Amino acid sequence: TVFGFSPTGLLNGGNRVQVHSLVRPGERVHGRSVLRDVRSRTGKRGGAMLIFETANEYRTSDGRPLLAESQSIVYRMGH
Repeated sequence: TVFGFSPTGLLNGGNRVQVHSLVRPGERVHGRSVLRDVRSRTGKRGGAMLIFETANEYRTSDGRPLLAESQSIVYRMGH
């Protein structure tokens, strides 16, 4: 589940990814995800949707940045 919702009705609304460096063999990776925004809107066919915006960050255990991502997830309600 994503945010407590069933995968049915979930769509990827897009990703923006910035790669800072590659992980090296033996390094540990730590991830952090923050829910930045949630908003509702009506789709073109009149169905209700929720749009989740997240910020995801991955670093090595010593703090070296690996990847930063902004992601949109669309949940079509009633599915």
